[in-house]
Amino acid sequence: MIPTFDSETIAAILREAKGHPPFPTHADRHAWERLRGQRIPQHILAWAEQALHEPTPQALATDYLAFQRDGQREPYEKPIDRRRERLIMFTLAECLEGKGRFADAILNDGWAICEESTWVVPAHGKDYPYILPDPQIPLIDLWSAITSFTLAEVDYLLGDALHPALRSRIRHEVRRRSTDAFLERNDYLWLGYGKKKINNWMPVCAGGTAGAALYLECDLDRLAAVLAKAIDGMQRYLATFGGDGACAEGVGYWEKGMFFFVALADLIATQTEGRIDLFDDPRLRQIAAFPMRVELSPGCFVAFSDTGVNRQPQWALLHFLAGRYDLPALAALDPVGSQRRTLTGRGPGEKIRDLFWYPDESANAQPPMEKNKADFFSDVQWLIARATPADSNGLVLAVKGGHNDEPHNHNDVGSFIVHWRGESLLAELGAMRYNRDSFKADLRYTFLANRSLGHSVPYVNGCEQGTGQTFRADNVRYVMDAERDCLELDLAAAYPPEADLARLGRRVALVRSTPTGWVELTDTVVFRSQPGSYACVLISFAAVAEEEPGQLVISGAVGKLLINYDAQHLYATVETIPDVDLRGGPRPVRRIKLEPHMPVQKMQLVLQITPLP
Repeated sequence: MIPTFDSETIAAILREAKGHPPFPTHADRHAWERLRGQRIPQHILAWAEQALHEPTPQALATDYLAFQRDGQREPYEKPIDRRRERLIMFTLAECLEGKGRFADAILNDGWAICEESTWVVPAHGKDYPYILPDPQIPLIDLWSAITSFTLAEVDYLLGDALHPALRSRIRHEVRRRSTDAFLERNDYLWLGYGKKKINNWMPVCAGGTAGAALYLECDLDRLAAVLAKAIDGMQRYLATFGGDGACAEGVGYWEKGMFFFVALADLIATQTEGRIDLFDDPRLRQIAAFPMRVELSPGCFVAFSDTGVNRQPQWALLHFLAGRYDLPALAALDPVGSQRRTLTGRGPGEKIRDLFWYPDESANAQPPMEKNKADFFSDVQWLIARATPADSNGLVLAVKGGHNDEPHNHNDVGSFIVHWRGESLLAELGAMRYNRDSFKADLRYTFLANRSLGHSVPYVNGCEQGTGQTFRADNVRYVMDAERDCLELDLAAAYPPEADLARLGRRVALVRSTPTGWVELTDTVVFRSQPGSYACVLISFAAVAEEEPGQLVISGAVGKLLINYDAQHLYATVETIPDVDLRGGPRPVRRIKLEPHMPVQKMQLVLQITPLP
């Protein structure tokens, strides 16, 4: 761990250190001219030229109310996100071109953002008494912290090329909405004081707020107080990771938090000449390595919890961390390389760093590096096992234990993924499209993506898994030998008493006895008081057909899975659930149930899941 820095020590360092610029500013014409001829800068200029002909997006009071009235986030979030995208793209275009052509567009969009009554989105504005924003109530959420950071970086990049009235306004608004609020209030839940758990909100909110202050705050004592509080928060955020560096929320939320941690750490290091170096923490190398250990195939990652099914981390962030911690396999996750990449679709801060953290355009994509045969994360109880680690399209199994009170939790203890030829044929649904009810305790688990009937876990005596940390996997054991990797769990505690379970053992193994490997699932169920009903549920996006009794075939875009089961004792049903509202858009979902023909006191179910060409 890095040393603790109090505000007095930080202030002394800030007074002594000369620092150096994190990026070239608009005034450094040589640096931007050198960039301008490259492909990504040309894309930025073309985008900005087209956007010049579009008006600044409008965000109305009724758009803000839409979240409360209709439950939808998009009516307000979409136009304000577009404003911020336009602002940073116009800023980068102006830096690249340097002729003032985008100056008025920057002024209009920047001024419109400063005019917003709040930078907090409706989903996070519950403290406003009349639902609509109250500028007298200082709140900091993800959007407001990112907005402060964006405006500060626009001011830094453009300097005197930015209209002086907007520069003054930015300082006023960031100080009022961000710096003052951060220093004065300790009751934000994301700060984690008291019993509130820390998640990715901490690095985003603290990182965005402190990052903005580093650019704009002239009072070094105030700046030091902001940094001391932010560094303390970052330390507590890092403490949420176990020794294996795993993030229970998956790569999407890993990236969100780590980007703002890294962005702030980089700014502090440049400002203090490296005398305060948050990167100098032994935990970070393992945390940084997390994406390369949970990659299923090039560009595809384990999608447990609320990570989007197709979510990829920002490649520039991976390249930065790969260089800082000597992790070439992390950089090799980038499937495109400098010559074919596109500008990140992430936020303003990420777009800036896409220009400066990514390798030079002359660099080629690195070939994928061979993975471990298996990665087991004991803290979150995830196993990722690969049949043929040298084959990037080979069979991969991912299984999780854990409990049902994890960050962005799904009721999914014992769920698993079978990934073959670049596709998860037994799949996780990932995050639902967030709305007003997504995080309400009484409604969250009515949505298929979050409830256990939307995961490949048992359905017992008409009971789904319960919600809360006591609903968990017990006796979790990772077993490996030369031929297989296996996760063994007892799932009985994940179900309510009404399930009447004495034991529900699950054993999921990747077996390497054939060239492609195969997966064996064994469930052992024992009811406590009387015979009960049991269903082994499997979830897929792909088409499912029963070839003959005892054989199901799941057909993906390229490959197939054959599922063999005991048709003498089990029967299969396949249900198609249309238009499940997921983060990537509505998709049909197939739910397979394998059940005994009659209630049982105890039974063992065995499935053999074999990849087909």
